[in-house]
Amino acid sequence: HRIPGHCNVALATLHTMRQNMQMTDVALKVDSGYIPAHKVILASTSPYFFAMFNDDMVEKQLSEIVLHDIDIKTLKLLVNYLYTGEIEITEDNIESLLSASSMLQIWPVREGCSEFLQQHLHPLNCFGIWRFADTHGLTDLKDKSLKFVLHNFQQAVNSEEFLLLSFSELKMIISSNQLTVDSEEKVFLAVLNWVKHCEPDRVQHMAKLLCNVRLSLISSDFLMSTVDSEVLVRDTAECVLLLYEAMKYHLSLEQRIASFSERTLLRRPEGLEHYVFAIGGCSKGETTGEGEAYNPHTDTWFSVASMNISRNMCGVTDVGRKLYVIGGRDTSSSLASCECYHPETNTWSNIASMGSQRSYLGVCSLHGFLYACGGYDDETSSYLLSVEKYDPYIGVWITCPPMGKQKAWFGAAAIDNCIYTLGGNNGSDDLSTVERLDPREDKWSILPEMNTARGSCSAAAVNSELYCIGGKRGLFPFASGERFDIRNNQWEEIEPMYSSRHGHQVVNCEGALIALGGIPEYDVEGFHTLSSVERYDIKLNQWTEMAPMMRKRKYFGATSLECLNLEHVVSRKSSSSQEL
Repeated sequence: HRIPGHCNVALATLHTMRQNMQMTDVALKVDSGYIPAHKVILASTSPYFFAMFNDDMVEKQLSEIVLHDIDIKTLKLLVNYLYTGEIEITEDNIESLLSASSMLQIWPVREGCSEFLQQHLHPLNCFGIWRFADTHGLTDLKDKSLKFVLHNFQQAVNSEEFLLLSFSELKMIISSNQLTVDSEEKVFLAVLNWVKHCEPDRVQHMAKLLCNVRLSLISSDFLMSTVDSEVLVRDTAECVLLLYEAMKYHLSLEQRIASFSERTLLRRPEGLEHYVFAIGGCSKGETTGEGEAYNPHTDTWFSVASMNISRNMCGVTDVGRKLYVIGGRDTSSSLASCECYHPETNTWSNIASMGSQRSYLGVCSLHGFLYACGGYDDETSSYLLSVEKYDPYIGVWITCPPMGKQKAWFGAAAIDNCIYTLGGNNGSDDLSTVERLDPREDKWSILPEMNTARGSCSAAAVNSELYCIGGKRGLFPFASGERFDIRNNQWEEIEPMYSSRHGHQVVNCEGALIALGGIPEYDVEGFHTLSSVERYDIKLNQWTEMAPMMRKRKYFGATSLECLNLEHVVSRKSSSSQEL
């Protein structure tokens, strides 16, 4: 027969007896008083007291035990816990409780203190908690608080605790590849603030800290206006060399291709995920500026911020975890204007306009440059063969060698250090031609033609293969696709999509192809548009239907982009807008 609650009743009775000093056999004495207790309770709940009262120690025979470095208030809380299993942990007593529970080996209280600190991590206290955990050997709390520091670095650097970090602690943080920052400019400014807080003692560390700031990923304007003008940088030879390395990276294409050091790579904070973005285009017969994003892990779509202007027939690509929309058409004419989407804030900003107006153009990115190829110019009523590239570091467009053929409505992709354009239309015929630009030689070359002429097609690159999917010839669209192996210069057919598509998009997302939207059939009135989405598994040579987009789209732009907590950012931005 088992009686529930018997143990609890027994302990509660012992606790009352202790308070009444009944049958107590030991007193725990501190500077400001003493607390009576029962040795058997202390020994059964604390390894520290178990050893004291069972081993050959002097205290085994004593009725009064003197404890050092514990105040009476803390000791009373701990002894009450040993009898009741309950203790109130607060911001005021957390430090004394953690220290005393560690000394007396009351592990559940120690763990409770660790959990309390984890729950109360904040950008203003995270550095202090991290250092505190290290001092007290709280491994789990140390790991979690460091993760919090890395994730909230941009807010945490505004705390007084940041300025109290040691050199080795700051170096460890900013050297982490998981550091979450919108830009390396913020890492540089944080280092500068830390050094200047105690400049005579810390200036010696400037070069070693600057080694861990990825200066090559900072804009040229900031390098020249802020980094180069900083006395702490200019007066240190090692710092000047690091600045020169970054400026050389910006100015030299060869340097960008050859540089694979940690200082030229984007950090990879924990939680990065790939999303597919569908931006602008025509929907329900109207040009739209609205965008949406797809999470392939949850097979769901959600809205993102709209562009500054509505546009269709634009080019979309990504550089440095930012999304760029290039050219296109508004309701009346071709555009030269461009925009940049910032996923960390779910906002858009305008960037420099191209030298030419372009719609139906081909866009892709390579080595940190954004390439805009060909297209159609309403102003001159001409198909273009000109090419220009945008450098986000210096914010300007640069003229490149022209393609061999004037064309629009074609696919573009980058692979193996080269730019490829596939198919398209020259104003009279749909094309099967393929051209390649090698930026190292600044020259275009002609490659073997596709098996099928494809206008209004879409292209993507995966590993060492180019894919050209869908499109049309004359009035009728295709479901078919083909791939080109750049190693052996051969085209081969792949399994066709479920739907014929032109005016659609195809993107590489985590090694699979995602085909989105478009026009499924010959459409005189222009009202037939798809929202459907298909995924192509390269190994299985098989298409699978995925969740459709939120709205039907044609002549839009799409790309895959790595983002951090995108759903949370979008939701938070939406909530803020509604409050306003």
